[in-house]
Amino acid sequence: MKTYTIYKNSDGSILRCITTTADNIAVNVPSGYSSIEGSSHPKKHVVTSGSIVSKSDSDITAYDTLKASNIVRVERDRLLSVDIDTLNPIRWNALSSTKQTEWTTYRQALLDIPDQSGFPDSVTWPTKPT
Repeated sequence: MKTYTIYKNSDGSILRCITTTADNIAVNVPSGYSSIEGSSHPKKHVVTSGSIVSKSDSDITAYDTLKASNIVRVERDRLLSVDIDTLNPIRWNALSSTKQTEWTTYRQALLDIPDQSGFPDSVTWPTKPT
């Protein structure tokens, strides 16, 4: 068994590791990516000049922040999509102007979450209108 690291050609970021008995892992490598023999972790390593190298502490912190940001954005996007029916023109026109303002404010607050000062570690989620 051999372990291979699949990495992005453009920046060396790690996509995943594969352990296989196959001699040709090319079928497991997406376009724009390459493979190198060896084990790695996306948080801790990068491929540079054909070698797996450890990231700096600041790069690891940036990775953690990016991952946390993505988790918050996925939840925000889910909340936006759950209420999309309320915002369709037929339902929207049936709402009072007060309710329209509440929904507009709520939606904008969701969109502004990445601009909050504590993002992504401390997020204040807006209250959904009733």
